[in-house]
Amino acid sequence: MIRCLLTFALVSYFALYMEAQAGYKNGTISIDFHKKKSQTQQDTAAATTLPSEEEDENGNMIAPVKSQKAPKSHAQARAGAYDIHELGIFRGIFHAGFNACQVDGDHEWGYKYLGASFGAGVMARFHPYVSASLEINYSMQGARARLPTSDQVSRRYQVQWDYVEAPVALGAHYRDIVMVSAGLIPGFMVRYKELDYDGINVSKNPPLGQPRQFALSAFAGLHVFIKKHYGLGFIYRYSVLKVRGAQDGTKVDGQYNNLFTFRFAYVLGSVRKHK
Repeated sequence: MIRCLLTFALVSYFALYMEAQAGYKNGTISIDFHKKKSQTQQDTAAATTLPSEEEDENGNMIAPVKSQKAPKSHAQARAGAYDIHELGIFRGIFHAGFNACQVDGDHEWGYKYLGASFGAGVMARFHPYVSASLEINYSMQGARARLPTSDQVSRRYQVQWDYVEAPVALGAHYRDIVMVSAGLIPGFMVRYKELDYDGINVSKNPPLGQPRQFALSAFAGLHVFIKKHYGLGFIYRYSVLKVRGAQDGTKVDGQYNNLFTFRFAYVLGSVRKHK
Protein backbone atom coordinates (compact mmCIF):
# COMPACT_ATOMS: atom_id res chain seq x y z
CA MET A 1 0.00 0.00 0.00
CA ILE A 2 2.76 2.39 0.94
CA ARG A 3 4.63 1.51 -2.25
CA CYS A 4 1.56 2.41 -4.34
CA LEU A 5 1.22 5.79 -2.57
CA LEU A 6 4.87 6.58 -3.19
CA THR A 7 4.54 5.65 -6.85
CA PHE A 8 1.44 7.81 -7.24
CA ALA A 9 3.14 10.76 -5.57
CA LEU A 10 6.16 10.52 -7.86
CA VAL A 11 3.99 10.32 -10.99
CA SER A 12 1.92 13.34 -9.84
CA TYR A 13 5.05 15.38 -9.13
CA PHE A 14 6.54 14.54 -12.54
CA ALA A 15 3.25 15.48 -14.31
CA LEU A 16 3.09 18.85 -12.53
CA TYR A 17 6.74 19.57 -13.37
CA MET A 18 6.24 18.75 -17.04
CA GLU A 19 3.13 20.93 -17.19
CA ALA A 20 5.10 23.83 -15.78
CA GLN A 21 7.76 23.39 -18.47
CA ALA A 22 5.32 22.71 -21.32
CA GLY A 23 2.65 24.75 -23.10
CA TYR A 24 -1.03 23.93 -22.80
CA LYS A 25 -2.92 24.34 -26.06
CA ASN A 26 -6.27 22.97 -27.33
CA GLY A 27 -6.66 20.79 -24.28
CA THR A 28 -3.37 19.00 -24.87
CA ILE A 29 0.03 19.39 -23.34
CA SER A 30 2.89 20.07 -25.78
CA ILE A 31 6.51 19.99 -24.69
CA ASP A 32 9.01 22.30 -26.50
CA PHE A 33 12.44 20.77 -26.02
CA HIS A 34 14.06 23.75 -27.92
CA LYS A 35 12.62 26.37 -25.57
CA LYS A 36 15.53 26.38 -23.21
CA LYS A 37 18.03 26.34 -26.08
CA SER A 38 16.28 29.26 -27.86
CA GLN A 39 16.21 31.30 -24.70
CA THR A 40 19.93 30.68 -24.25
CA GLN A 41 20.64 31.84 -27.83
CA GLN A 42 18.58 35.02 -27.27
CA ASP A 43 20.44 35.78 -24.07
CA THR A 44 23.76 35.31 -25.86
CA ALA A 45 22.75 37.57 -28.79
CA ALA A 46 21.52 40.24 -26.39
CA ALA A 47 24.83 40.13 -24.56
CA THR A 48 26.92 40.47 -27.72
CA THR A 49 24.76 43.11 -29.50
CA LEU A 50 25.23 46.69 -28.38
CA PRO A 51 22.00 48.69 -28.18
CA SER A 52 21.76 51.68 -30.47
CA GLU A 53 20.27 53.78 -27.68
CA GLU A 54 19.95 53.50 -23.91
CA GLU A 55 17.97 55.28 -21.22
CA ASP A 56 19.28 56.74 -18.02
CA GLU A 57 17.47 56.58 -14.68
CA ASN A 58 15.31 59.59 -15.63
CA GLY A 59 14.18 58.10 -18.93
CA ASN A 60 16.41 60.28 -21.12
CA MET A 61 17.99 58.74 -24.20
CA ILE A 62 21.76 58.25 -24.11
CA ALA A 63 23.65 58.32 -27.41
CA PRO A 64 25.72 55.21 -28.08
CA VAL A 65 29.46 55.44 -27.59
CA LYS A 66 31.30 55.70 -30.90
CA SER A 67 33.95 53.16 -31.59
CA GLN A 68 37.50 54.41 -31.75
CA LYS A 69 39.25 54.59 -35.11
CA ALA A 70 41.83 52.00 -35.87
CA PRO A 71 45.38 53.24 -35.31
CA LYS A 72 47.42 54.20 -38.35
CA SER A 73 49.54 51.54 -39.91
CA HIS A 74 53.28 51.35 -39.38
CA ALA A 75 53.87 52.41 -42.98
CA GLN A 76 51.82 55.59 -42.49
CA ALA A 77 53.65 56.47 -39.30
CA ARG A 78 57.01 55.86 -40.97
CA ALA A 79 56.00 58.06 -43.92
CA GLY A 80 56.01 61.12 -41.69
CA ALA A 81 52.23 61.38 -41.28
CA TYR A 82 51.75 63.37 -44.52
CA ASP A 83 48.37 62.16 -45.79
CA ILE A 84 47.70 63.26 -49.39
CA HIS A 85 43.96 62.57 -49.08
CA GLU A 86 43.73 64.61 -45.89
CA LEU A 87 46.04 67.54 -46.74
CA GLY A 88 45.63 67.65 -50.52
CA ILE A 89 48.17 67.74 -53.32
CA PHE A 90 48.49 71.42 -54.28
CA ARG A 91 49.89 74.06 -51.95
CA GLY A 92 50.71 77.71 -52.62
CA ILE A 93 54.16 79.18 -51.99
CA PHE A 94 55.18 82.78 -51.30
CA HIS A 95 58.79 83.75 -50.71
CA ALA A 96 61.06 86.78 -50.29
CA GLY A 97 64.77 87.15 -49.69
CA PHE A 98 68.01 88.36 -51.23
CA ASN A 99 70.72 87.23 -53.64
CA ALA A 100 74.46 87.38 -52.93
CA CYS A 101 75.93 87.56 -56.46
CA GLN A 102 79.03 87.70 -58.56
CA VAL A 103 79.66 87.40 -62.31
CA ASP A 104 82.29 84.91 -63.44
CA GLY A 105 84.17 86.28 -66.44
CA ASP A 106 84.97 89.78 -65.19
CA HIS A 107 88.04 90.79 -63.16
CA GLU A 108 86.14 90.95 -59.88
CA TRP A 109 85.47 88.22 -57.36
CA GLY A 110 83.39 87.68 -54.24
CA TYR A 111 79.62 87.69 -53.68
CA LYS A 112 79.47 91.42 -53.02
CA TYR A 113 76.45 92.44 -55.06
CA LEU A 114 73.19 92.08 -53.08
CA GLY A 115 69.84 92.05 -54.83
CA ALA A 116 66.24 91.31 -53.87
CA SER A 117 64.45 88.08 -54.79
CA PHE A 118 60.72 87.45 -54.35
CA GLY A 119 57.86 85.57 -55.97
CA ALA A 120 55.04 83.06 -55.69
CA GLY A 121 54.27 79.61 -57.01
CA VAL A 122 52.52 76.30 -56.52
CA MET A 123 53.81 72.98 -55.23
CA ALA A 124 52.22 69.63 -56.10
CA ARG A 125 53.11 67.08 -53.44
CA PHE A 126 51.81 63.95 -55.14
CA HIS A 127 53.74 61.57 -52.87
CA PRO A 128 54.73 61.80 -49.18
CA TYR A 129 58.39 62.00 -50.25
CA VAL A 130 58.28 63.73 -53.67
CA SER A 131 56.88 67.00 -55.04
CA ALA A 132 57.10 69.25 -58.10
CA SER A 133 56.89 73.03 -58.11
CA LEU A 134 56.58 75.98 -60.47
CA GLU A 135 57.22 79.60 -59.46
CA ILE A 136 57.18 83.09 -60.97
CA ASN A 137 59.98 85.21 -59.47
CA TYR A 138 61.65 88.59 -59.78
CA SER A 139 65.40 88.30 -59.20
CA MET A 140 68.01 91.09 -59.06
CA GLN A 141 71.50 89.91 -60.03
CA GLY A 142 74.85 91.40 -61.02
CA ALA A 143 78.33 92.23 -59.77
CA ARG A 144 80.30 95.09 -58.30
CA ALA A 145 83.93 96.04 -57.73
CA ARG A 146 85.91 95.42 -54.61
CA LEU A 147 86.45 98.28 -52.20
CA PRO A 148 89.21 100.69 -53.38
CA THR A 149 92.67 100.18 -51.89
CA SER A 150 93.40 103.95 -51.90
CA ASP A 151 91.68 107.26 -52.55
CA GLN A 152 93.52 107.64 -55.85
CA VAL A 153 92.01 104.45 -57.33
CA SER A 154 88.43 104.60 -58.57
CA ARG A 155 86.60 101.27 -58.40
CA ARG A 156 82.98 102.09 -59.09
CA TYR A 157 82.37 99.25 -61.53
CA GLN A 158 78.90 97.73 -61.19
CA VAL A 159 76.64 95.54 -63.30
CA GLN A 160 72.92 95.20 -62.61
CA TRP A 161 70.59 92.90 -64.51
CA ASP A 162 67.16 91.92 -63.26
CA TYR A 163 65.20 88.89 -64.43
CA VAL A 164 61.64 87.61 -64.42
CA GLU A 165 62.04 83.87 -63.93
CA ALA A 166 59.99 80.67 -63.85
CA PRO A 167 61.87 78.03 -61.79
CA VAL A 168 60.80 74.41 -62.26
CA ALA A 169 61.90 71.97 -59.57
CA LEU A 170 61.60 68.49 -58.13
CA GLY A 171 61.67 68.18 -54.35
CA ALA A 172 62.43 65.38 -51.92
CA HIS A 173 60.76 65.65 -48.48
CA TYR A 174 61.51 64.37 -45.04
CA ARG A 175 58.17 64.59 -43.25
CA ASP A 176 57.05 68.24 -43.10
CA ILE A 177 60.42 69.45 -41.87
CA VAL A 178 63.06 69.31 -44.63
CA MET A 179 62.83 69.67 -48.42
CA VAL A 180 65.76 69.24 -50.82
CA SER A 181 65.09 70.49 -54.36
CA ALA A 182 66.83 70.84 -57.72
CA GLY A 183 65.81 72.10 -61.14
CA LEU A 184 66.17 74.67 -63.91
CA ILE A 185 65.42 78.39 -63.99
CA PRO A 186 64.53 79.95 -67.35
CA GLY A 187 64.41 83.74 -67.21
CA PHE A 188 64.12 86.93 -69.22
CA MET A 189 66.16 90.06 -68.51
CA VAL A 190 63.90 93.07 -67.91
CA ARG A 191 66.41 95.61 -66.57
CA TYR A 192 70.07 96.27 -67.33
CA LYS A 193 72.52 98.87 -66.09
CA GLU A 194 76.33 98.95 -66.18
CA LEU A 195 78.86 101.41 -64.74
CA ASP A 196 82.55 101.32 -65.64
CA TYR A 197 85.34 101.73 -63.09
CA ASP A 198 85.02 105.53 -63.27
CA GLY A 199 81.30 105.35 -62.53
CA ILE A 200 80.23 106.26 -66.07
CA ASN A 201 77.00 104.66 -67.31
CA VAL A 202 77.91 102.54 -70.35
CA SER A 203 74.63 100.60 -70.59
CA LYS A 204 73.91 101.79 -74.14
CA ASN A 205 77.37 100.90 -75.46
CA PRO A 206 79.03 98.41 -73.08
CA PRO A 207 82.63 97.34 -73.86
CA LEU A 208 81.65 93.64 -74.01
CA GLY A 209 78.37 94.14 -75.88
CA GLN A 210 74.78 93.84 -74.78
CA PRO A 211 73.96 90.90 -72.47
CA ARG A 212 71.77 88.01 -73.56
CA GLN A 213 68.14 88.64 -72.63
CA PHE A 214 67.15 84.98 -72.29
CA ALA A 215 68.85 83.18 -69.40
CA LEU A 216 68.94 79.62 -68.14
CA SER A 217 70.37 78.50 -64.80
CA ALA A 218 70.56 75.27 -62.81
CA PHE A 219 70.04 75.24 -59.05
CA ALA A 220 69.93 73.12 -55.92
CA GLY A 221 68.40 74.15 -52.62
CA LEU A 222 67.51 73.21 -49.07
CA HIS A 223 64.46 74.39 -47.09
CA VAL A 224 63.74 73.81 -43.40
CA PHE A 225 60.12 74.32 -42.32
CA ILE A 226 58.90 75.49 -38.93
CA LYS A 227 55.36 74.54 -37.87
CA LYS A 228 54.58 73.34 -41.42
CA HIS A 229 53.86 76.82 -42.84
CA TYR A 230 57.07 78.80 -42.38
CA GLY A 231 60.43 77.89 -43.86
CA LEU A 232 63.95 79.17 -44.37
CA GLY A 233 65.62 78.42 -47.69
CA PHE A 234 69.13 78.34 -49.09
CA ILE A 235 69.71 77.99 -52.87
CA TYR A 236 72.84 77.88 -55.00
CA ARG A 237 72.57 78.51 -58.74
CA TYR A 238 74.81 78.92 -61.75
CA SER A 239 74.17 79.97 -65.35
CA VAL A 240 73.87 77.23 -67.94
CA LEU A 241 73.99 79.77 -70.80
CA LYS A 242 76.60 82.53 -70.73
CA VAL A 243 75.24 86.06 -70.38
CA ARG A 244 77.85 87.53 -72.77
CA GLY A 245 81.57 87.29 -73.61
CA ALA A 246 84.24 87.39 -70.92
CA GLN A 247 86.85 90.06 -70.37
CA ASP A 248 90.40 89.36 -71.53
CA GLY A 249 92.61 87.57 -69.06
CA THR A 250 89.82 85.62 -67.32
CA LYS A 251 89.70 81.84 -67.00
CA VAL A 252 86.19 81.30 -68.46
CA ASP A 253 84.87 81.65 -72.00
CA GLY A 254 82.04 84.05 -71.04
CA GLN A 255 80.25 85.80 -68.23
CA TYR A 256 78.06 83.61 -65.99
CA ASN A 257 75.85 84.45 -63.04
CA ASN A 258 77.08 82.79 -59.86
CA LEU A 259 74.96 83.41 -56.78
CA PHE A 260 73.43 82.25 -53.52
CA THR A 261 69.82 82.97 -52.54
CA PHE A 262 68.63 83.19 -48.95
CA ARG A 263 64.88 83.40 -48.55
CA PHE A 264 61.92 83.12 -46.22
CA ALA A 265 59.04 80.98 -47.52
CA TYR A 266 55.39 80.75 -46.53
CA VAL A 267 53.50 77.63 -47.67
CA LEU A 268 49.72 77.67 -47.83
CA GLY A 269 47.78 74.55 -46.94
CA SER A 270 45.86 72.87 -44.14
CA VAL A 271 47.67 71.59 -41.09
CA ARG A 272 46.75 68.15 -39.77
CA LYS A 273 44.37 68.32 -36.84
CA HIS A 274 45.49 66.75 -33.60
CA LYS A 275 43.48 63.66 -32.82
